[in-house]
Amino acid sequence: MTIEVPDWVVATVAWQLSQRHDPDKAAFRDIVNETVQVNPTFVTGDGEDLIELLLNGGEN
Repeated sequence: MTIEVPDWVVATVAWQLSQRHDPDKAAFRDIVNETVQVNPTFVTGDGEDLIELLLNGGEN
């Protein structure tokens, strides 16, 4: 999945990474997640919420 982010997110992440000594990929991912606060909803091909579907045992 690809998510396009606005320039302010790139600038914020770059600044936060510059404040760390030797950041790694996990640090980058953590900063991006904190900055963007992505909270995806997973849906089936029919548009049903996957978590709700699984919690309800596959019943509609």
